[in-house]
This record gives sequence, structure tokens and C-alpha cells, in this order.
Amino acid sequence: VKITDAYLKIKGVVVMYIPYIIFPIKKKRETGLLFPTIGLTDSEGFRFQQPFFWALGANKDATITPSVWGERGVGGEVEYRHVLGEKKWFHLNSMLSWDTEYRDNQSISNRLFRQYGQLEQQFKFGNNWGHYLYYQSVTDLDIFRDYDYYLSKYIGGSEVLGEATVSYRSSIFDINLEAYRNRNMLFPQAEEFDSSYVQILPKLNISLMPLGFQSSNISIIQNMFWGLDLDLTHFKQDKLDELTYIRNAYRFNAKPYMNWNIGYIGPVYLKSHINFDYQSYYFPKEESSNTFQKKGIIYETTASLELNKIFGVSYRQRIPIENIE
Repeated sequence: VKITDAYLKIKGVVVMYIPYIIFPIKKKRETGLLFPTIGLTDSEGFRFQQPFFWALGANKDATITPSVWGERGVGGEVEYRHVLGEKKWFHLNSMLSWDTEYRDNQSISNRLFRQYGQLEQQFKFGNNWGHYLYYQSVTDLDIFRDYDYYLSKYIGGSEVLGEATVSYRSSIFDINLEAYRNRNMLFPQAEEFDSSYVQILPKLNISLMPLGFQSSNISIIQNMFWGLDLDLTHFKQDKLDELTYIRNAYRFNAKPYMNWNIGYIGPVYLKSHINFDYQSYYFPKEESSNTFQKKGIIYETTASLELNKIFGVSYRQRIPIENIE
């Protein structure tokens, strides 16, 4: 549907004139303008964004959104999506602003250009190898507060995340190599990097698929299987700061476990889980006692009871046919 000289009305009052707009009613994507976004706040005034969708091909597209951020100034958004093959894709998001209202530490910042960027990509090669990357970049941490109407959906915690993973999966075990490079959002200097924040560089995970060694229809020994989880993690600061706590360490975890589905005893279903939890630490910055170990056995039994309410058919009234006119 193509519309020219359109008016947007709210309760019969014309609030916007739209010279040309397209509503697609077919499966094929088409280049053109999307519906605009409008906002109004007492503190920052009128906000307007006009997205333009660019159908670059069957496997890629882009959305360019020139924006007026109220009294803050002008800017825009850029989104690009590209599928390179089966289970191979990357996605780029970016927000740009030439901000005239931004103040850092109660003084006008020299840097009026502000930016947020996000890159997410995933590549899988067959059923075994895989790679995943997620990276966020910001010019300053205050941008999440000033542009929360756009950036709130990208906040998952107190960190601006950088994550990379390489994995291998087989029918018997999984191996994952992970690395995290995070920027602490709870840091008083909005344009600086918290170099004392603890990073994970890297983390190696090895998991053995559960292997069953007992299966029967007899209660008490109905189903039993065991597995193993291992991981080695390196915690590291860019700037060493261990006046109170030890923050730079290597940690090794080993958790062999066994699950035991006992089965039903009357209406009650029983299952048990037992694992041996072993942890070993190595502190490279400590001169005296630079190793530490702890271990323990954790045993857990769960009993569950399921109750069902079964409703019958609805009420039916029978009338003799001779009583029906």
C-alpha cells in the first residue's frame, strides 16, 4: 500500500503530515521509509526519528534512522544485518549523537560527539565447531542514562560487555573457551575505564555428557547416570589492586556427579543427586601462601507429588422429542 499526502491524527486532531509512506502487504522486502518514532519530555523537548529501510539483498539489509534528540541535538541510528550462510551471521547496531547538553562532572564536556556501538556475530561450522562474539562500545557511561529510551534494551547488568567464545561439541563431551572484557558501569569517571575491574581472561569449560550405567523398570534402581564438569578460570586486573581482597587468581573446578532416579514409591516420585565439589586456587601475586584448596560432597534427594483435577463433561439436559413443538 502506497500512501501520499497522509495525515496522522490522534483523537481527530492532525499531529503530523506524512508526504509518502509504504505499508508492505507482500513477503518480498522493499526499500522505503518506515513509520517514524515520536517522543516528548519536559526536560529534553520533542524527539523525532525517521527510519529508512534498505533492502540490500535476500541475506542482508540496513536501517538508517536520522534523528532529532530534542534539545540535545541531532544524530541517528544505523543497523546492519547480514547472513553469510547457514548458522553464520552478524548484526551491527550503532547510535550517534552530536550532543549539546551533555555535562560530565558538572562541566560541559569537550567531546560533543557521543556514540554507542554493538556487534554480535555467530559462526557455526557443521555440528561441532562454533564461534560467538558480542561486543559493546561507548564513548561515555552517562549515555545509558541520557538515551535510556533507546539503550535500556541493551543493558543486562552493571557491565558494558565484551565476550568471545569458541566451542567444540561432540556426542561425548563439550569444550568451550571463553573470554570476557568488561567495562564497569558503576565507575565515577564516565569517560574512563576502570582498570581495577576484575576480568576473566580466559575461561576453559569441559563437560562430559551424562552416561547411563543402570536402567530398568524396577523401583529403587530405575535409572542411574553420571557426568563430569571441569573449568579453569583466570581472574585478572589491568591495574593490580589487592589491598583488601585477593582478586588475581587461577581457579580450577572439578565436579563429578551422579543422578539417581529412584522412581515411584506409591504416588511419590523420588530422585537423588550427589556430586563431589573440588576447587583449587593459585594466587600468582601472593608471596607466601599462594595456593588454596577446598572440597566437599553434596547430596540432595527430591520427593515430588503430582495432583491432577480431572473435570467431567458439561451438564446435559435431555428433553423427550414429543415435548418439542
